[in-house]
Amino acid sequence: MTDLTTFERVKSFTIEFTGAKPAKVTLGTTLEQDLGITGDDGEDFMWAFFNEFDVDYTGFVLTKYFVQEGFDPIGISLLIRKVFTNLPPLTSPIHDITIVDLVKSVHENRWIDPV
Repeated sequence: MTDLTTFERVKSFTIEFTGAKPAKVTLGTTLEQDLGITGDDGEDFMWAFFNEFDVDYTGFVLTKYFVQEGFDPIGISLLIRKVFTNLPPLTSPIHDITIVDLVKSVHENRWIDPV
């Protein structure tokens, strides 16, 4: 069970970081698929999250959750697709982090691997 206060804090942080509409951020919201947080943005988001909520990130493996950015022809087409369309990404992470995953980690003061 999740604490509403913790959820509201994580929700506010997520909205401030991403600019997402409040109604879009629920316990089931995923970072990459729903909010479009990918690659370097995912890394920035997670380090800011760990810092903001003083969550121990031991065991957190970035590439398990976010597709990494890089310079290659496919990467450029994915970037163009992301910037100029509302279509979902062509690739997906092994596991997409949800807001409830973040809330659980805040409760435990350490990264809880949702996989």
